[in-house]
Amino acid sequence: MFLIIVAVHLFLYFFPYQFPFVGYYGKRKPLTTQSPSTFFLHPKKPNWVAKEIIRMKAFMPDVGCRKLAESFNRRYANKKKMTVGKTYVSNIIKKHQYEIQVLRKNSKHRIPRPLPVNIVWGMDLTGKTDTQNKLHNILGIIDHGSRGCLCLKGLKNKASITLLRSLLDAIEKYGKPKIIRTDDVQGCTNVT
Repeated sequence: MFLIIVAVHLFLYFFPYQFPFVGYYGKRKPLTTQSPSTFFLHPKKPNWVAKEIIRMKAFMPDVGCRKLAESFNRRYANKKKMTVGKTYVSNIIKKHQYEIQVLRKNSKHRIPRPLPVNIVWGMDLTGKTDTQNKLHNILGIIDHGSRGCLCLKGLKNKASITLLRSLLDAIEKYGKPKIIRTDDVQGCTNVT
């Protein structure tokens, strides 16, 4: 009898999963459909998180995983109570390299949405040197709606009155826009 008990205990010790109700040394195991190794510390992230990380990586290709995670957390931590870590971002980027490249290509070759004509103009001043190293100022005015060049001409100087005269000539010819967008060139900001 003693040998039978020892044999059963040895069998249960070396083959504990042969009998679902008996574990090591005759202890009962709970009936579970999943093994304990499949429990996660955190629930799986929603699908929109991965899509947003792919979209953010497509528009910020030079940013690393850390900065991308910080940008995502800064944007969605308070609004949607969702944060991500560097490892999660890195894994998403590795798994979805092709989708990121396709999204970048599609965004580069996207047809811009149409804007009404004569609403927004862009105005910029640049310079070009000639063979004698003399700088010639060039003014360009573009309509954002039609993408037409309204004015492209060389100027004698960068004085505000010269830029204003060119702008007024374009307004007389094409009408007055609602918005004129410029950069921070001193003459352009004085005119607008």
